[in-house]
Amino acid sequence: MGEILINVLLSTLKISTESGPIKIGDRITSSSIQGAGMKATKDGYTVGIALENFDGENSTTTETIE
Repeated sequence: MGEILINVLLSTLKISTESGPIKIGDRITSSSIQGAGMKATKDGYTVGIALENFDGENSTTTETIE
């Protein structure tokens, strides 16, 4: 299974679509998958803001980790 990386502000983060597709400007928080972030759906701690869209398959900048 590959992992997808997207740009989040000045860093790159592994992303999960656990809470749905990610749009530019969405806040990113931790997910139940160790080492991966997901779209924040509630107020609370976040690790960044998405700079690109990601729907689980397509992203403007992706890198696959095997």
